[in-house]
Amino acid sequence: MNHKLTKITLLTLFIIFNNSLFAKEYSAKNSEEIKKFSKMLKPGDTLSLSNGEFRGGITFDRVKGTKDSPIVINGAGVNQTIFKNGKQAIHLIDCHYITLRNFSVQNFSTNGINADDGGSQKIPSTGITLENISIKEIGPKGNFDGLKLSGLHKFMIKNCYFSGWGGSAIDMVGCHSGRVQNCTLEGKEGFSQNSGIQIKGGSSDIKVIKNTFKKAGQRGINLGGSTGEKWFRPLGAKYEAKNVEVAGNTFIAGMAHIAFVTSEESHIHHNLFYKPEKWFFRILQETQDPSFIKTQKGKIEKNIFVFDDHVKTFINIGSGTAADTFVFNENLWQDINKQRKPKLPVKETKGVYNTDLKMTQFKNGSFRVADKYKDFGPFSYTND
Repeated sequence: MNHKLTKITLLTLFIIFNNSLFAKEYSAKNSEEIKKFSKMLKPGDTLSLSNGEFRGGITFDRVKGTKDSPIVINGAGVNQTIFKNGKQAIHLIDCHYITLRNFSVQNFSTNGINADDGGSQKIPSTGITLENISIKEIGPKGNFDGLKLSGLHKFMIKNCYFSGWGGSAIDMVGCHSGRVQNCTLEGKEGFSQNSGIQIKGGSSDIKVIKNTFKKAGQRGINLGGSTGEKWFRPLGAKYEAKNVEVAGNTFIAGMAHIAFVTSEESHIHHNLFYKPEKWFFRILQETQDPSFIKTQKGKIEKNIFVFDDHVKTFINIGSGTAADTFVFNENLWQDINKQRKPKLPVKETKGVYNTDLKMTQFKNGSFRVADKYKDFGPFSYTND
């Protein structure tokens, strides 16, 4: 028997049990009580928020749970607990293993929720989870984000709703090993909405899974971007985004569904791309620094593309990119007007063109296709 390992295991179990045994639950009826309790939270604690409106300007500074005993900030529900009006609702600074859930954020001028690593760059903020949160009407114009994330690691954004923002609904700078899942991003008239989700600044190993994008800005997903070098995490990275998986999503309208910008090794599969206003994809090189990689090695397969006369150019390709390294495999393309085939930067393998999908769009916005095509797009896509 490995007695050293046994001692470590017993110590770990003791710490978990001890945290759960002494965990506390606090209740806040207003923003001042949230601020007071934020300084008292320990691993395993819960801060419950009552019904009603709360002022913004809430900061959780270096509040730290653990992987086995996270701290939970729990609202009464998205229609019951509402942060409203001001510059920013909530700011998490160098926090670890905190879950925010079950409330709304609405009508803030800079950001809805901001979470970052406190500027350390070398030590990421780990274990942040946001679930069942509604973020609406942020900005309305300019680089103001619904959810701003900088230097996060192993994070989860799920079952959230975004409507109306200035910059990005979700903006990631130097974020790693995170997931955005089962969210809805819906553009709103009067907001600039540069992108739905932006993933940049050396971000890597991000999964965007089973979300819905409805007119979600100029770029539904901006896979990369233009980041000042001092903001990269890790410092010295020569790509904006790497190893991003986009799967099982539905994109409806919007100027372009995905832009690849100084990114590499992205996997785009089992999505439905429905009637963009100009392009399906853009392949761009926005940084002029020659030490950065060329936009390259995107793999696009098993998607459904539905388009009409608004699409004149299928893939917008900028100068200085390596568009010829992209791979298109087993995608299904449907021109609902003129039976055109797509013009792509490389030859596609096993593409299917202009067959009858028997597509139905339901009142709730969901789609269905003939059973013979259910292996394409998000219709049969599952993920853990």
